[in-house]
Amino acid sequence: MANDLSLVPTMVEEVLRFYPPVQVPSRIAIKDVELSGKAIREGGAVTACSIS
Repeated sequence: MANDLSLVPTMVEEVLRFYPPVQVPSRIAIKDVELSGKAIREGGAVTACSIS
């Protein structure tokens, strides 16, 4: 890239694709549980958003 700056936009897109600024991991509950006063049933999806 040092020799061809036209590659920079593509590199930025690829970096953001691999390391996005907003992470949204999902998990499936393996048993009934209560989290912050909310019931999460076995098999229910739990998603946490983390913004860096």
